[in-house]
Amino acid sequence: MKIFDGYRAWFSPSVPSAHINTWLADGGIQIRDPTKPVIQYYFSNGLDDQTTELVRGHNKVVYKSVWITDSSLSRTRQPLGTYAVNARVESPRSVRRPQTVVS
Repeated sequence: MKIFDGYRAWFSPSVPSAHINTWLADGGIQIRDPTKPVIQYYFSNGLDDQTTELVRGHNKVVYKSVWITDSSLSRTRQPLGTYAVNARVESPRSVRRPQTVVS
């Protein structure tokens, strides 16, 4: 089952090609013009990207592209809340666990 089947997304230049390729391989569609009203997801990896600021200025929520890989690996679309670009919460797969020191 392709978990992004038919969903349309725009990607800022800050998104790694591996994330875009995962999106496409899992059935997603890439829209290159961020002003198209058919876009359902906007992906970026930082607020320092001018195109991301432009999109956010049009009241669009932009998400971190790691959501794509996390969703693909789990084979289900993850909740988007913590993946918003302005959110400080990291992907569950990228969080480092504290190491226990034994004396």
